[in-house]
Amino acid sequence: MLPEACFSPIFPLLLRNKKGFMAKPGEQLVEYLSGSPGAGAVPRFSFYSSLVEEMLSHGRHLGAPLKVPLNRLKQDLQHELRWRKKLSAAIVGGYFQFILAFLIAWVFMYIGQKMVEREMPGKIMSVFLIQGVGFVFFWVMDKFIRALIFKNFSLLYKNLMTFHCLSQVSLSQEVILAHVDMRQIHTCKTRWSQPILWRFEAGLRRWRDEGRGISELLNEILIELQFLWQERFELYLKLLNGSKFFCLSFFFLGSYLYFLYSFGQLFLIE
Repeated sequence: MLPEACFSPIFPLLLRNKKGFMAKPGEQLVEYLSGSPGAGAVPRFSFYSSLVEEMLSHGRHLGAPLKVPLNRLKQDLQHELRWRKKLSAAIVGGYFQFILAFLIAWVFMYIGQKMVEREMPGKIMSVFLIQGVGFVFFWVMDKFIRALIFKNFSLLYKNLMTFHCLSQVSLSQEVILAHVDMRQIHTCKTRWSQPILWRFEAGLRRWRDEGRGISELLNEILIELQFLWQERFELYLKLLNGSKFFCLSFFFLGSYLYFLYSFGQLFLIE
């Protein structure tokens, strides 16, 4: 669920799968979950790999049912991979537009200097630095927005999935809670996650105090969390596109207009 602020969706490592063509790590994990989970090493991809390993361990040692949880995990992973493709397109498209604006500006600046036979090394260096800052600014904003929008998603999802898996087994509350980090769940409370955590905490109290089942509630919360994640992703793309527009307007177009202004000042001085 785009949980980590430092994954690299632009140029993902390509690995060869059993069919002989190149597959991304996330697709390898989907293929692994579609086959016989538990046979062989779990392909590495984000936090999903460690979660799959934990669930397989719970199945072996605690008798937790794996078919339904792993199928849900595979579906959530497939959703994320589709959204990551959209994200990659947005980021690569942004850098492509920056490079195109960079090249167009520099071509016109070169032609302008040749036409009037005047060199402006100081102004050229200023434009280069401003446009370089534009590239860095977009990269920083991408990291910042991603961390802000998806803060603690992986921790919340991972612990709720583990809780849901173990809640379907006849285990004591102490054993289940020993494998679920409740402190991490409570630290995930943000404005977007508060309604979900309120429902979870109310259900947790009934489960602890009255012995009521909690598996169905956890299932509903996980479904709601998936829809909430999609909403957050759409917001992330909007903010990312806004940052891209700002960079193009301020750093690239702005630096070229600055050069034109300086260029015109030469004729006014003369």
